[in-house]
Amino acid sequence: MGNLCCCFCCLSEGDQVGRVLDKFPASPVRGAQPGTLQKVVGRAVLAGQNAYYSPATNRPCVWFRVRVEEEFIEINRDPETGRERRTHHWRQVLQTERFVDFFLQDGPHKIFVQGSQRGTCRIQGTVTNSGRAGRTSFFTQPPPGIQLLIAQECPRWRGWGYCERHTGRFRYYEETFDVNELVVGLGVVQQPSPHQLVLCPISDDALTEEWMKANGWDSWDESSWHALLKTPAVFLSDKKKFTESLAPSIPIINELPAYMTTFVPAMSPWGSVGAPQQPYAQQPYAQQPGGPRSVPVGSGMGGGGVVGGIMPVGYPVGVAGVANHPNPLGGYCPPPPTAPHNF
Repeated sequence: MGNLCCCFCCLSEGDQVGRVLDKFPASPVRGAQPGTLQKVVGRAVLAGQNAYYSPATNRPCVWFRVRVEEEFIEINRDPETGRERRTHHWRQVLQTERFVDFFLQDGPHKIFVQGSQRGTCRIQGTVTNSGRAGRTSFFTQPPPGIQLLIAQECPRWRGWGYCERHTGRFRYYEETFDVNELVVGLGVVQQPSPHQLVLCPISDDALTEEWMKANGWDSWDESSWHALLKTPAVFLSDKKKFTESLAPSIPIINELPAYMTTFVPAMSPWGSVGAPQQPYAQQPYAQQPGGPRSVPVGSGMGGGGVVGGIMPVGYPVGVAGVANHPNPLGGYCPPPPTAPHNF
């Protein structure tokens, strides 16, 4: 997971989510089967009629996490020689995230995810800065969205600019689930009405210890499952390792409202704060090589439930070690929107 450590406590929520997602084969949303514990892949689309943008890069999205840091100078003086030593450090000003309800969509097929209930979601995101992964964006004047977040969440903060021991330089890290981006979700598929599917939270006892061991889960995988499911939740990630094999079979959604494809200042909470430095216009996600895949026995999914050497896309409740509950979620299954979202 890109995290080199020697103890489980070092793993972040994202690392743990990745370990669990690794243990399930993926299916496009059109293959979702009601009543099963399933990992499905689709393109993220806002469920409501309101625009939603990331605060730093103004990307149309369904979820963002942002961290802002400031640079400061630490001054130490040698008591014997009196010489000063100055070192530069970064200190966190703000870290926050926001989420909204959305669909995972695959052509005409879609499944609802109640992102607005962050407590029922476990997330693995990809760090992006100025729209490019693995780089840091520096600034002396904040993007309008960052400025608004600071005002909302750090009202006693002293403000932007240089002061003693502060260089006046800042940087941000931003993670997003962009509109039209492929996102994978693991949860219990339910069908509250003939034409609506909902991805509902999983309970900790949905899988038995025996099933995990039979299917190649190590102690860290099991610990990740239990740590993430202290309360019922769905797992979500935009890591390409979980989505790229299905990308060619899940079409890009071309007919979306303008506010889902480009930054519209009038529909943004910070549109009145100031003009964005670099308005974001969404570019089509490139089709990636590969295709739909099945997971063969011996790839971590061997054992109970294997049919003809290939693992089924879903795990029916009460089958293959999946616990049978009167309420198979062991928790709350959110209602989908009262009416389908029309584009």
